[in-house]
Amino acid sequence: MMMMTSNIISRSLPTMMMKKVPATVSSHASLSTQASRAVQKLQSIMQEYRQANYTQCIPSRFKKDVVRAATNNNNNSNNNSDRIEVENLEQVLRNIGASDKITHQELEMIFLEEGDSHGRLAPQQLANMLL
Repeated sequence: MMMMTSNIISRSLPTMMMKKVPATVSSHASLSTQASRAVQKLQSIMQEYRQANYTQCIPSRFKKDVVRAATNNNNNSNNNSDRIEVENLEQVLRNIGASDKITHQELEMIFLEEGDSHGRLAPQQLANMLL
């Protein structure tokens, strides 16, 4: 009996390991279809940039750098200056030469659905979204 169970596990394990579940399905399940696609597009853009420019760094370093750049681009003088607005991320995308790969409307959709009541993201929300 034990031998049969172990064979079933060993036969199904490689198949289960090969299946990739997109990050957006589990972490962004409440998003609309359009916003989910926009998140996937943003992830793809950032992944492409990371592979080309951050090959020697671990993904968390890349996330921290993007979040820091988006937060530093925030020129708001109000109390929520740690919040990231659409324009902040658009500036980051311009800086990396990717502003033509995703529209303002797609980014706005992400920020409106994922962000606070003012359409702003916390730094950790952006980091979770990236990779």
